[in-house]
Amino acid sequence: MIANGALGLRPSRAVWVRASREGASRVPRAVTYRIHTVGARHGACAGVGCARIHTAREEQTMSHPFHNRYEQRRQALLQQRARELRWRMTASEQRLWQCLVSSKLGVAFRRQYVIGERIADFAAPALRLVVEVDGSSHAGRRHADARRERELQSFGYRVIRLEAELVLRRLPLALARITETVAELRR
Repeated sequence: MIANGALGLRPSRAVWVRASREGASRVPRAVTYRIHTVGARHGACAGVGCARIHTAREEQTMSHPFHNRYEQRRQALLQQRARELRWRMTASEQRLWQCLVSSKLGVAFRRQYVIGERIADFAAPALRLVVEVDGSSHAGRRHADARRERELQSFGYRVIRLEAELVLRRLPLALARITETVAELRR
């Protein structure tokens, strides 16, 4: 039987970690423990009133009740925003979508696809490929775009950036770049 103080765990109501059946078969299923180890503050908590120090495990599982509510609201907002963006696509995005829809390039693409905290213009989840169409609004945002690209890469996605003018004026060249990357990722 696991004692309350074993592994630095103490009974609590704030943050819940369930004992698994395999690892702690003698612990009742309803017993929960609070993890008391020092770590960094969770990014979602900054400035919103949660003063707890979170462990790496909590960071991954978001087990704090506040975080579950926050993450659910955040994901719902991201999904709603992606839905709105699907209805308000730019001319270059519409033109490219006509060539990507229905697996015309041999891979299924999704438009305005939520990945983590970001919404990708087009994504092929099977190949972990993201296609971003950069219009005039991206002109002065090189640092923000680079940070966004690093975040998508941290989820294992490869990012292709296409200029909106390239898509509108030289669509076959843009499709060739995408096809080339798809073939490379399939190897």
